[in-house]
Amino acid sequence: MICALAVRTLKPGTFEQFRQDFMRFEKHEDPPAGYVRFCMVRSAKNPDEVICFGLFDGTVDELRRTAEETDYAGQLEAIKNYCLSDVAQTTFLLLRFRLLQGALPRERYRAVAGDLLERCAADARLAPFVEKVDRARLLLA
Repeated sequence: MICALAVRTLKPGTFEQFRQDFMRFEKHEDPPAGYVRFCMVRSAKNPDEVICFGLFDGTVDELRRTAEETDYAGQLEAIKNYCLSDVAQTTFLLLRFRLLQGALPRERYRAVAGDLLERCAADARLAPFVEKVDRARLLLA
């Protein structure tokens, strides 16, 4: 079982439109094989913070294939303007995944993640995201 998870900080006041644009790609009546459950919730403290997660019963390759077949790229294109930090978070997630796979050495992970974090910190649009980052945990300090 795979859990796909994304936490997004939306532009203020855009949740309903984001939800509509995001969900129009989901097939609730006839979900693709392997899809078990999907949830979208908002933070009680910050209604512009949205957590989306889904459970998939299959392999990573099967999930990727299903994403291609269900126009995941189109979904990302439709919601990209709502998400200020999604690309950075996904990049950090990929780096950590590659580290856990053994494909990225720990010191290289720390260097690349540190550089990415500094670039995020230099972009005022990502300030809400950067403020919430636990640097020690992210950079394995």
